[in-house]
Amino acid sequence: MKSEPLLLLHNKRNVDEAYRLTTQYLKDNQAILEEINDHYWALHYVWDVIPQDMSTIFSSAHTFPATESESKFDSAIELALEGFYHESILVLKNCYELGLLSIFYNHDNNGPTNIEAWAKGEIDTPFMRELKKGLKQLQSFADFDAKFDLFNDLDMIYRTLNNYSHTKGVRHSAVGIARRSNVNHFEEKGFAEWWRVACAVAKSLVLVHAVRYPLAIKKLNLYSKFGIDTPYGYFLDDGHVDMVRKVLPADRLAFIETLLEQDEFSQSVIHDVMNRPDMTEDELKEQSLNPSRTWIEHHPNGYIGWFKEHDKMYKRLDKNSYQKFLNEAKELEKWAKKNKFMTDNSPKK
Repeated sequence: MKSEPLLLLHNKRNVDEAYRLTTQYLKDNQAILEEINDHYWALHYVWDVIPQDMSTIFSSAHTFPATESESKFDSAIELALEGFYHESILVLKNCYELGLLSIFYNHDNNGPTNIEAWAKGEIDTPFMRELKKGLKQLQSFADFDAKFDLFNDLDMIYRTLNNYSHTKGVRHSAVGIARRSNVNHFEEKGFAEWWRVACAVAKSLVLVHAVRYPLAIKKLNLYSKFGIDTPYGYFLDDGHVDMVRKVLPADRLAFIETLLEQDEFSQSVIHDVMNRPDMTEDELKEQSLNPSRTWIEHHPNGYIGWFKEHDKMYKRLDKNSYQKFLNEAKELEKWAKKNKFMTDNSPKK
C-alpha cells in the first residue's frame, strides 16, 4: 500500500505563493528592497577586511565564523521571502553569534591559532558574556562603548533574538509574527517586523568589524596600485568600502574615522599603499590577460578550445563587450602561437 503524500501546512504551494507575493511587494517598494540589498552586500564584503595571507588562506579557520555567518544571513533572507519569519529569526541568532565570534577569535594577530581548538570542535562555543568580555579587552571597542554604549546595543539585539528563539509568549512566536496564521503567507507587518531584526543584526556586525578593522572604511584606489591582483584581507576595494559606509550611521562612521587615524597599523598600511607606484597602462593590460593565459595553457585544446568556448559566451553580450573580447583574443592568439599553445584536437573529417 502506497503512503499518502505528507499533508504539510508549510507545503510547496503555500511557500511558492508567499515567495511570489513577497517579491512583488519588494518590486513595488523599491526603498525597502534597496535597504535589504545595501545591508546584504555590506555584510558580504566587510568580512574581506579580516587579515589573510597565502600561508593561512587555505589552511586556517579564522575566517570561518565570518563566512558561516554570511551564509546564515543569506538563508535568513530566503526563509523570510518564503514566509518563514520566525524560523528566519532563529537563523539570524546563529548569524549574530558567529559574526561576534569572528571578532572574538581575531581580537589580535593570532586568529589562526586562537580559533584552532574551537574549529576542531574540541571546546564549546563561548557564551555571549564571554564574547563581550573578550571584545572589551580591545581599546577600540572600549573607546567606542564609552561614546555610544556599544555593548548595551549588542545586548539589546541579543535579547530580542532570544525572545524569538525561546518563544517569549505568543508575541514572539511564528503565529504572533504572521498575525495568527499558522500557514505560510506574505504578511506585510510580519515582514517589516522580521526586517527590523535582520537589519539590526546586519548593521551591528558590519559595525563591529569596522571598529576592529577601521581600514574597512578607507578608500585606497587599490586598482591603480595592484590592478586585479589586490591583496586579500586588511582592506576593501573602493566600491565595497562605499557599501560598508552606506549602512553605518554618520556619527558612528565619524568615530571610526577617528579610530582609523589613531591606529598605527592602519596608518602604516595606508602609507605603504599610497607610496606604491601606480601601475602603467601596459602593466594593467598585461595583468588582465594573465587569467586567460593560464586557462589557455591548461585547456586540452589550447587557445582554439578557449576561444570557441568564450566566443559563444561573449556573443550573447552587448557589442562593446564582444568587441573588447575579440581585441583581447587577438593579443592572446599571438602569445599562444609564440608559446605553442594553439593546438586543435577537434576530430578531422
